[in-house]
Amino acid sequence: MTSKDWKWIAIACLLVIVAYQVGKYHGENSAESRSRERELAFQKEKEETRKDEFAKEKQAMEKRRREAKAEERDKEAIKLMDESTDRQMALIMKYLEMTQNIQRQPSSIGSYPFSSYKTPRQGRISSIVVSEDNHSALIGTKLVREGDIIDGVTVVKIHEDEVEFEKNGKRWAQKVGQQPDPAWR
Repeated sequence: MTSKDWKWIAIACLLVIVAYQVGKYHGENSAESRSRERELAFQKEKEETRKDEFAKEKQAMEKRRREAKAEERDKEAIKLMDESTDRQMALIMKYLEMTQNIQRQPSSIGSYPFSSYKTPRQGRISSIVVSEDNHSALIGTKLVREGDIIDGVTVVKIHEDEVEFEKNGKRWAQKVGQQPDPAWR
């Protein structure tokens, strides 16, 4: 072998070594690059998870806000219903006062408008007022609630359209304006 041949062999060996080193460096870089890519993907996924959690939390807060608003509206509606029930009861009481005053006034003048006024029949239901916590009925000229006793008759239960009564073990139901049961006498 000549020295020229040795030169080529040395150059080839050098090229192999350089290629090996470049490959090795590129491989390390590639692994680093893949590691960096994985890190970036992880960070991106983490950020998306945070965004999802933030969106869920925002939705939950919005839901709680809507529920609080609905609860406030419900409270206001209940307050208005209570006020309405109070007004109804006040009207009934005013009606009772008026009918009792009318019954007490003597009719000395024949043309007096209420001279022919008759007292309501005993046991006749004039009206029923039912709310969540208040069940009342106007029987004759008396406002009664469940459990009250009127003319020896116990008011057992007040429903929206009728009232249940009991006297001497006999039970019956009566609607508004209906002819009173003979047990009232």
